[in-house]
Amino acid sequence: MAFYECVFIVRPDISSQYVDDVTEQMSGIVSENGGQIVNSESWGIRSLAYRIKKNRKGHYILLNIDAPPQALEELKRNMVINEDIIRHLVIRVEQLSDKPSPMASSRSAKEEKSRRERQDQKSERDFSDTVSEDSAEDEQQIPASSLDSSSDDAEGEQEQQIPAPSLDSSSDDAEGEQEQEHE
Repeated sequence: MAFYECVFIVRPDISSQYVDDVTEQMSGIVSENGGQIVNSESWGIRSLAYRIKKNRKGHYILLNIDAPPQALEELKRNMVINEDIIRHLVIRVEQLSDKPSPMASSRSAKEEKSRRERQDQKSERDFSDTVSEDSAEDEQQIPASSLDSSSDDAEGEQEQQIPAPSLDSSSDDAEGEQEQEHE
């Protein structure tokens, strides 16, 4: 028997449970025809490079198969008939890998990274909550008589007294014309 890798894409509007059912259905076809599924991976919903049958995303499934060519022909025939499978690709390989596929390993790495980021955000939120509670306690302990509001008012008046320079050259020309008329 020969080794094959089969990747197929299922429509995105299908539930995950139904995607598992379609995978089991395809696995059953291979088994009925004298083959076996060595490994199966679900890569989840991924974006397509271009629209296929009005779909922009799809559920990606990988099957590692050890089967005779007749089993693969029957599998391909059923994939074409099934309306929920929008694309499929079957490749013959020399040997099947025991390692997870690069797509599955990159997905698990991304999940691990996002899990760590969520933990970091949660710990930062917890820290900021404790800091804000401490500062609220400090504000309650400061007597109101010790706050000096006169220094804030003086700074506000200084900011208001500084005039903004005019960049409008047409107003300067108008003033110059008025002065010439008076002479």
